[in-house]
Order: sequence, then C-alpha cells, then structure tokens
Amino acid sequence: NEKLYGILQKLSTKHADILTQESILQILRKLYISLNKHDRVERSNMHNITMAAKHLLVTWEKMLWKFNSVKTRIEELSNLYASFNSEYENIIVSLTQIDVKVTNIKHLQEETDAQTPETKLKCLRDLHNELKYVINLFDAQDELGSSLIELLPDKSVMSEEVQNRIMEYHQLANNIKLTLDSLLDQANYGHTEKAERDYAVQVDTLSPLSLTAKDAYLYQLRTAITEAKSNLALLKSSISEINASNFMTSTQTISKASAACESSIELIKHLNALLTSECNCSEEEAMSSSIKQESDKYALYLSEWHTKQQKLEELSNDDYLTCPLCTNRNWQQIDNDLWRLEQWLSMAEASQRSQHTQPSNDIDTLEDAIQDHREFLLDLDSHKSIIKSLNIVGEHLATHTLDTEKAVKLRERLQNNNMRWDKVCNQASHWQALLHRTLMENKEFHRTVTELSIWLEQTENKIKTSEPIDLTMDKAVIERKFKIFMELRNDLVRCEPRIVSLQETTSQLTKYLDGSTSTKIQ
Repeated sequence: NEKLYGILQKLSTKHADILTQESILQILRKLYISLNKHDRVERSNMHNITMAAKHLLVTWEKMLWKFNSVKTRIEELSNLYASFNSEYENIIVSLTQIDVKVTNIKHLQEETDAQTPETKLKCLRDLHNELKYVINLFDAQDELGSSLIELLPDKSVMSEEVQNRIMEYHQLANNIKLTLDSLLDQANYGHTEKAERDYAVQVDTLSPLSLTAKDAYLYQLRTAITEAKSNLALLKSSISEINASNFMTSTQTISKASAACESSIELIKHLNALLTSECNCSEEEAMSSSIKQESDKYALYLSEWHTKQQKLEELSNDDYLTCPLCTNRNWQQIDNDLWRLEQWLSMAEASQRSQHTQPSNDIDTLEDAIQDHREFLLDLDSHKSIIKSLNIVGEHLATHTLDTEKAVKLRERLQNNNMRWDKVCNQASHWQALLHRTLMENKEFHRTVTELSIWLEQTENKIKTSEPIDLTMDKAVIERKFKIFMELRNDLVRCEPRIVSLQETTSQLTKYLDGSTSTKIQ
C-alpha cells in the first residue's frame, strides 16, 4: 500500500505539471480550429500545416485520459489490497487463537485427563464450530484475492504475496483440522467414533471422485471451448455494432468482451497442454484443431478491431479538435450549470414534501396555495429550456470526449437529474389535480360565487330600473339617481378584488391543469 501511495503521489505531481501547460494548449487549439475554418488556406496544404498541432493536441488528450485511467486502477487496487489484507489478518488471528487452544488440549494432558469424556468432546466440538465459522470466510477472501491477482502483473511481488497469504491460511486451517480429527479419534469411544468424525469440519470439501484426471480435464476443456465460442460471438457482434456515433461509449464494451475471450483462449490452451503432457492424449483427443480454430478467430477479430479502432479514432479526433463546444471551459460550465440545476431540484423536492396531504378547505388558505403553485409552475417552465440545453450539450461532450469514465459519469448525472425532473413534474401534476378537486368541492367557494352572482344580478336590475335618465327631469331626481349610481359604483369597486381573485384562482387551475406534464423531459 505504501508503494501504491508513492505511485499516486508521483502521478499527482506529473498531472500538476501537465495542467500548467493547459493555457498554452488552449491557445494552440483555438489557432488550430481557426486555421481549419479559414477560407484562404488551401485544403491541400492544410494537412501539412496542422499535422504537428493536431498530433500534439491528440497526445495531450490521450495523456489526460491515460492519467485518469491509471489513477482509477491504482486506487481500485489499493482499496482491494487494503480489504484483502485486513480480512487476512482477521482470519490469521482467529486461526491462531484456535490453534493455541488445540495445542493446549493436545499437550496439557494432565488437565485434559481430569476432564470427563463428555466435557472433552464438548470442548472439541466448540473448537470445530469456531474453525467452521472461520473457514466459511475463505470463499469471499479467495474471491477477493483472485480479483486482486487479476489486476496485478504476472509474477509481481504483490501477486506472489497475495497467493502466499491465501495458501498460508488454507494450510493453517488444514493443519488445525488434522490435529482436531486426531484428538477427536482419541476422545471417541466405540459407536460414537464415526458420528463425531462426521461432525468434524471438512476443509477439503471435494470428496474422492471415480473420474480420472484425464476425464476431468476433458470435461473442463469441452466446457471451456463452448464458453470461448460464446465469448468470441459476443466480441464479433460488439465489433460490428460499433460506429462513429457510439465509438466513445462502446470501447469499454469491446475491452470487456476481448478480455473474456483472451481468458477463455488461455484456459483452453492450458487444458490442452495438460492433456498432452500429463495425460499423454493425442492431438485429436485434446481437440487441438478446435483450439487452434478458436485462437485464429480471436486473432482475426482483434486485427479487425484494431483497424476499425484506428479509423474511428482519427474521425473522432478530427471532430473533437475542430469542435468549438468540446473545451475544458464548457466542461466546467456544464458542471456549474448541473450543480445549479441540482440545487433547484433539491429546493423543489423540499417544497413538494408537504404536498402529499389534502389541501386545506379554508378558501383563503386554498387561494394562497393555488397562487404559490402558479408561481412554482412558472419557475418550472423557466427551467425547462435549461434542462433541455444541458441534455443536448452534455450528450455532445460525452460523445466526443476520449475519457470514457468521465463520459459515463456525466451521462449518469444527466440521467439522475432527468429522473428527478420527471418526479418533480409528476408531483406538480398530482398537486394540481388535488387543488382543482378541492376547489371544486369547496362549499365556501360555491357559496361565495353564488352570493356574488346574486349580488351582480341585483345590481344589474337596479341599473336597469334607473335607466334611461331623462335630463329634463327635476334636479332632485337626477341627483338621487346619481347618488344611486355612485353607491353601485362603490360596491363594484369594493367587490372587484374579490371577483378578480376568484377568477384568477379558477383560471390558474384550468390553465395549468396539464402544464406540469407538458414540461417533462423524456
């Protein structure tokens, strides 16, 4: 772990040195884009003029991508090694404690002779249970060690150390098991001997088989060849499906399929070698021709992939280097924009947590809730264009970047935000329907509307009875009618805010009833 930490420190120093040159590379990038778009530069000479700059920019991007890949692998290796080492120490400590107890029982005969046979059997049985519990941890630890060995170079110091540690706790458990079996034989009498031996922990779980080594190897070889054919078919399919549009996102799939094929080919070659060398099988029995056929297929597919990869990389590099959107500034900008969107989504989700209960039946409180909901929908609509833009720009950046891990993280972030956006929109639609139903079922609302309708009808009747106005009538009559109209006007002015409020309340609900669903981003 100290060596890995030292390597990480050196990588960080180198990365800092690389980043100090970023401003110069950005200037070179802008000049490169400008030259490619310049009409006065002859296209025939463009390649010679920009070749060095293009090579430098591509090398720069690959260097950053390689740094991130190496850093991620070392961190993964460090975490795996720390987990393996911690669990290894726990297993060794537990086995050592059991070994000490077994040794005490074996060598301190005076104390053990004083015990009754039942007590001694119980003590041995308890030790067997302890050993069995520890052995149950071996599978997970072996799997962790295998994963660690796969990440390490062959015959490296760390790889050999991991293998030695796996062998160490297996050997220690075997030795303890043999000693316990021996003590159990001594403690058992007559018919109990067989029963207690069956109870003993079986570290070596494989029972003796009637099959010979040759039969076992042949069975494994046939299974491995079937698996190799399946992996090769998957690799061929993956290579044929990749194109310029999905190249940056599909390379990881090809790498996984290729690694699976390589592992299968190595396994069948190894089994073939065992059959020919140890079991004296003929070439036909060892299926050498089938193995050669699968190996040739794998080599052919790799050659096809390398040729296709080179062409697609050239196309991708040209698109990336001449694209005005694919800059570090835009990566920083989309990161900031996504952060702001996530803050708004968190605020929206927090405000919607109280919207799962039925809205209040109080008309004033209900009107306030409807007004708040209207403002929220306006805010939601204003963010619709933002999330659409982020999806477009984000997909563009993720498609063009050479850093597949960075692209995956950006896509996951966009997908997560889209899911949160949909949930906010769905909740807004649900709350919209609740408000609408509550308003339509509100007795106070209908009573107020009815009262206002009656009052308006009465007011209209008063106006009609006062018309027409004859200006030849007595002044007192005209003044009395004027006073009536002034009172009616004052009543209308006084009731107008209430009528407008009710009108806005109902119109807002009907206007935005489907508003939230229309703002969803698919």
